[in-house]
Amino acid sequence: MTFRLGIDLGTSTTVAVLSSSGTIRPLLFDASPLLSSAVLAGAGPDLLTGLDAERAAAARPAGLEANPKRRVDEGTVWLGEREYPVAELLAAVLRRVADEARRVAGAPVGEVVLTHPAAWGRTRLTVLADAAARAGLGEVGLVPEPVAAAAYFATVRDLRAGQCVVVYDLGAGTFDVSIVRVGPTFEVVAASGLADVGGLDLDAAVVEHARALTPGATEAWARLNWPQSPEDQQARRALWVGARATKEQLTRHATADLHLPLVGKDLHLTREEFELAARPHLDRTVALTVSLLRGAGVSPEHIGGVFLVGGSSRIPLAATLLHRALRTAPTIVDQPELVVAQGSLLAPSIRAEVAPPTAELAPVPPPAAPVPPPAAPVPPPAAPVSPPAAPFVPPAPRPRGNRRWVAALLAVVLLALGGAGLKLWLDGRGSVMAEFEGHTDVVTAVAFNHAGTLVASASRDRTVRVWNPGTRAAALEHPLEAGTELRAVAFSPDDTLLAAAGADEQIHLWDLPSYTPHTLPATGARRFPIQALAFDRTGARIAVGGDGGIGVVLDARSGAQLAEFDALSSGFIRAIAFNPQQPDDVILGGSQSAILRYTTQDRGRGVEVPTGTRHGGNDVRAVAWSPDGTTAASAGADGSVLEWPLDQAGIAASTLGRHRGAADAVAFDRTGRTIVSGGADGRLRFWSATSHAAVTGLDLDAGSPVTAIAASPAADRLVTGSQDHVVRLWAVPSEKS
Repeated sequence: MTFRLGIDLGTSTTVAVLSSSGTIRPLLFDASPLLSSAVLAGAGPDLLTGLDAERAAAARPAGLEANPKRRVDEGTVWLGEREYPVAELLAAVLRRVADEARRVAGAPVGEVVLTHPAAWGRTRLTVLADAAARAGLGEVGLVPEPVAAAAYFATVRDLRAGQCVVVYDLGAGTFDVSIVRVGPTFEVVAASGLADVGGLDLDAAVVEHARALTPGATEAWARLNWPQSPEDQQARRALWVGARATKEQLTRHATADLHLPLVGKDLHLTREEFELAARPHLDRTVALTVSLLRGAGVSPEHIGGVFLVGGSSRIPLAATLLHRALRTAPTIVDQPELVVAQGSLLAPSIRAEVAPPTAELAPVPPPAAPVPPPAAPVPPPAAPVSPPAAPFVPPAPRPRGNRRWVAALLAVVLLALGGAGLKLWLDGRGSVMAEFEGHTDVVTAVAFNHAGTLVASASRDRTVRVWNPGTRAAALEHPLEAGTELRAVAFSPDDTLLAAAGADEQIHLWDLPSYTPHTLPATGARRFPIQALAFDRTGARIAVGGDGGIGVVLDARSGAQLAEFDALSSGFIRAIAFNPQQPDDVILGGSQSAILRYTTQDRGRGVEVPTGTRHGGNDVRAVAWSPDGTTAASAGADGSVLEWPLDQAGIAASTLGRHRGAADAVAFDRTGRTIVSGGADGRLRFWSATSHAAVTGLDLDAGSPVTAIAASPAADRLVTGSQDHVVRLWAVPSEKS
């Protein structure tokens, strides 16, 4: 009997299925088909996995990596007292699966197929193949996750050739959405995702709701947030296990109870309470889905099905919101966690070509004849992984004396090829994807929307312009007139509002997608020109700061003032940012050399954190939070770029490096492991958030002093604003994609 093994290596849980004689059945680990992807370096030589790793973490928390898949770009990871290759951490999980498969089969497994996110490139797939080899799986077939899901759903409902199916994958750690075109094979034509939305974030919403219901338990919550003893560690683990169980129960029942360790209280929660807390996250997933379909040119009549994948897709509200937005009832199965693993054995293991989320596609042909479901699993040919691409190296500067004739020669060659890319070759900045021109003064702020389908830029020319990074052209024919010199711009998390602010002491808002304008009186009784603006993660509140050292938090719809920060007795606030994980946590930067931290309940002066390294007595020009809300980065007028460990009291900031001249912009990538900064020297510089060193080979020539930076949600693009009035779209080098 020949056995085939399909593995869905997930961020938080791993699923594996075994096939023989046309029957596919899941493997069980600790009596469950869901194997925790956690890995722990214990006292012995072997890495522990699954529940063994989670149980041992109470005694050895420094040895635990709960989500090794998220570390795929890092190369190596410190666990406990030594460094491990990331491939070895993934191999430990795969080895556990391989051992169980051999035990159940009673014989060696003949063929192994691994699934992977549709957007993974060659570098990441090489790490996955390396992990499989270390685990003793040999050469494996690779299948994109949405292709596997579509192949499975083709067995449960009829799909017509030419139709597009939507795969909505809400897992424990991330959200991914893909559009798959049905044909002789399944083709991924567009894909995108959110790294900060998943089941873990919904667990966090339960915890935050519980915290709000117990305002008097400050000391207990401090111990749960920052455990200092084994007892605190165990209590924190019990809290989060309980929050997950409560979330899962509320997907099946109207009520659930949650015990709060250390707080000493039991809460009775309802589904309505949970849905209210979860709604902002789920709204973002639906908005991204709609935006992806719109960008791919797929109309409702060409949608052959909306398929829900991943354990958190069980939440009834997810299906309800999708049904309302797409006018198509989603399809979900009893065990959505198993879909991708089962489908991996039904799809040919040929890597699909993934188009950018906003790429223009050929018109979708009308549906043809139904595609019959496969009668039996199709044996996929094992496909070796291609060697990794050469590392990105910025082009060397050309000698000035030869520039004219080299340019002329290149012009002749490129014009013969249709002129494509002429400007990019001549200016020597090969990673520039597009240059958006239209502003008539300095670009002061830029922002991606949360779907990654739009870019907004604000300028001193009193306008906001909106660009389409997919088509690399203006999304709006005419700019949005604000009538004042602008300093800040931002999209709301659900992409329903675009906000900008500046010298006229008001917030200018446009409803999306209609771009209907309205304004908020931004500063109440204390009026000041605005230099910084940010939405909180719910989109319900806006924080602004500016001249006079004042900051306020407002209701994003009514303009009602909710909090006020008297940051400085004089001077100004140049930068403001909400913590992406703690909606009441705000950092400010301005005419002081350190950053200040507030909660939205604070009155009066905030807390200067941490002590030690500062921006040399100069003002802070930009601030940014890491995606996990534990670290901040800042850029200063003295040219320095600092990283602040805000989860560790009393630890000084680290200087990452310096620009020649002021550093005016800073941002994290979505992993939180890379920081990019820009400055008056016209350079884009990349820094490691873990080693605090410059990333070799990624110091790019921006062509003009950089005044603003934003990273795309998928971390594959950057957008910059410059002193030369140009907005530039950049491809992030392959190591960061």
